[in-house]
Amino acid sequence: MRTLPNPYPAKGSWNKITDFAFVGDLVVKRFSEALRIRHGSDLETDAEFVVCEPYQISYRLDRGEQRTVTVEKGFLSDGVSVLGNNERTRKYLEASIVHDYLYVAWQFLETPHERRPRKWDQKFADKLFHIALLKSPKVTPDEAWFIYRAVKSFGWSTYREKDPDSFVSL
Repeated sequence: MRTLPNPYPAKGSWNKITDFAFVGDLVVKRFSEALRIRHGSDLETDAEFVVCEPYQISYRLDRGEQRTVTVEKGFLSDGVSVLGNNERTRKYLEASIVHDYLYVAWQFLETPHERRPRKWDQKFADKLFHIALLKSPKVTPDEAWFIYRAVKSFGWSTYREKDPDSFVSL
């Protein structure tokens, strides 16, 4: 089984995310048809995108040490789920790839007892997504707020659902 280092901060260890930056270029391949259908009756077709090279973002929590999240090569994503298919490839993709990764990473953590969905990890993923959207070129604050509110309001059912087919070998 694939294991990932824990990308989530400890519960109660932060109030504010600062100094967010996209590190390097996002290299993805987009497929004209989804690579797979996600599990669950309420989920649509997804996984049009595969991350072809490791992709990083960096940030600080409460002005502490600089931290990074690395989205591993082979990760599958659907882009911004709350938008129609035509919008998924546009200005939101960098932020949505990181958010999608944080929504499934709990299933692959190195320590088995941590492999469960936790509300505070979802809160971190959603807040980091909002900040990433705000840092994305051409995304307006209103667009970022709308998308953030949508995932914050309706994301728990997606976050907590197991998605074991989140990676492909490249």
